[in-house]
Amino acid sequence: VNYFTQFGSGDILLAPSSTSTINVPVSGEQEFTRRLTGAGNLVKTGQGILLLEGEGAAHTGTVEVSAGTLKIGAQDVLGDASLVRLTGGTLAVNGFAETVGALDVDGNAVIDLSGGPSSLTFAESSGQTWGATSLTITGFVPGVTSIRFGTNGSALTLDQLSKITVNGGAATLSSTGHLDTALPPEWSSTYPKADTLSSTGFTIRVRIPEDGTAYYVIVPDGEGAPS
Repeated sequence: VNYFTQFGSGDILLAPSSTSTINVPVSGEQEFTRRLTGAGNLVKTGQGILLLEGEGAAHTGTVEVSAGTLKIGAQDVLGDASLVRLTGGTLAVNGFAETVGALDVDGNAVIDLSGGPSSLTFAESSGQTWGATSLTITGFVPGVTSIRFGTNGSALTLDQLSKITVNGGAATLSSTGHLDTALPPEWSSTYPKADTLSSTGFTIRVRIPEDGTAYYVIVPDGEGAPS
């Protein structure tokens, strides 16, 4: 059942200084195909999934996720200047590329980058006062998905950065504003390995799912690896 068919088609205008709430109280995914416009505010509530599919949003207000999941279902469904406020729930990028305004976090929330080459670009957000919260980034794959704040390493405060985890590890912010994880990369499946063994040598093969350099150390038999 799609609970939003009664809204009709075409643009939906969010009037300035107004707040509209879309509640998805049930499990499953509910499509919302109308394009967001105007300067008013939109709040997603309920434990269900709201799939935004209205391409080319011209919205400049606030989009808030308080519960459940707000899932991107097409290109540019959020306004380039829309403030994104997370007070709970999940923002799922779902393999699309989105550019939005600043990020405000006022509850424990998740940004999910899984589903493809997700790219999420926020405006400079250091001026936002985040609450005593945590922001969990999941589905981050270096070189495949990306999340960025502004254009430099000052786009988040140190306090904001300390509240973010990426794939379970502490977050870092590059000089270009790209979020990364402080965790070392994990080996790809079946690596590292040695093959083409002979009486005089062998080949060491390594693979990690990102650009980088692998190093190896040869130690005498029976000794442990250096830390």
